[in-house]
Amino acid sequence: TDLGIMVVANNAGPGILVQGVRGDSLAVGQILTGDVIVAINSVPPGNATSPGRQLADRMAQDGRIRLLVKRGMATTSVVLRKR
Repeated sequence: TDLGIMVVANNAGPGILVQGVRGDSLAVGQILTGDVIVAINSVPPGNATSPGRQLADRMAQDGRIRLLVKRGMATTSVVLRKR
């Protein structure tokens, strides 16, 4: 995505699986490989649109996105803003 996050649908359950984060990304240090994004702006990701497109569209609309991220057994909120 334009956010520098490489994502795919999570075959192990609901959400979007993070496969990698570019070093120059807005998400570096906040989103990690293996994280599962379970909500984008409080809405669970859908299946109709590609995972990367869902993230990019929300960022384009709002200039920021709030992600609910599951990391192991913990869940945390991450806000990313355009630079």
